[in-house]
Amino acid sequence: MPGDAPALAQGGDFDRQWFGVLPCADCDGIQTRLRLLREDGEHRFELEERYLGDDVAPAFSQQGRWQEQERGGRPEYLLDPEGARLRLRPLEDGSLELLGPDGEPLSQGPEYRLGRL
Repeated sequence: MPGDAPALAQGGDFDRQWFGVLPCADCDGIQTRLRLLREDGEHRFELEERYLGDDVAPAFSQQGRWQEQERGGRPEYLLDPEGARLRLRPLEDGSLELLGPDGEPLSQGPEYRLGRL
């Protein structure tokens, strides 16, 4: 159910996915699919990105670990905590919004959100 995204912090195994097209400075957008998995206490993610535009670009894939943390009383998901540290925050509608390095949303609108599949 889409509205249960913030409940990830309550534990248990799961496999959830999000999808969207994020803004891009020099292309028509970045088609993005994110999968978060938790099995037997292990947190893994799969991230696929495809740059859209006139030229067909290959998809880029990344896999790794993710962790949950709380900031200001709200959960955040941190992908690749030892590396690039992509931050996301679950919203009540089940979507995820991308956050900047300071933990603040990159935009007040839906441009930097992934919808729950």
